[in-house]
Amino acid sequence: MRLFNRKRPTINDISIPYFDWELNLNTKKEKQWLNPKQTIALSILYFDVDPDIPTIKNENLIRAFYREMAIKSNGGLVECDLIKIKSFSAAKTIVKIPQQDNGTTYITSITIPFNSASFVIRLVANETVNIKNREEFVKRKLLRNKIITLQKKGYGNWESDPYQKDISQGTLMNKSEEVIYDSRFPLHPLTQSRKLITTIENEIVFNDTILNLTSFKK
Repeated sequence: MRLFNRKRPTINDISIPYFDWELNLNTKKEKQWLNPKQTIALSILYFDVDPDIPTIKNENLIRAFYREMAIKSNGGLVECDLIKIKSFSAAKTIVKIPQQDNGTTYITSITIPFNSASFVIRLVANETVNIKNREEFVKRKLLRNKIITLQKKGYGNWESDPYQKDISQGTLMNKSEEVIYDSRFPLHPLTQSRKLITTIENEIVFNDTILNLTSFKK
């Protein structure tokens, strides 16, 4: 039950590192910064309504929720985990969405739900032609090592949902997107997204209004 004297949160009650990027949007519902090359957008989003996620306790259920959302855009899951961030329960996700020009957009987010509001930290990073070689490099390596196989249509053992192997809809995660290849491709948007979201996790600050909110119970 909401207390009458409990202050409602605002988007300014959460502070995150923004890496000296240019502020592109500043409203009551969203703050957004762009990196110098304008290839990555970082946002804080505030939703003054009940969270729409089904749970913050059941990992299989939350993965199914985000997987379904991604598939609606012909995308797929790369990562989806329940985490603790400064003692708050949160969902951390990386979703891939194919671009019309054959590249991939990676949407990395941390959703922090409360009883009647939620915050989302979101990174949107676009793959460009110049850094597409991550996929080709890994594909050649795995072909040589006979981990994947060339087939009439595509490659065997190359793509799969990271948590449920019988999923075939959408655009599935491929082996080049595994975290073990990040160090080889530091400028790739997926590598950068993982690095940036880890920094945000470690440096995010909540003020007292957030600390006094009722936690999400589901």
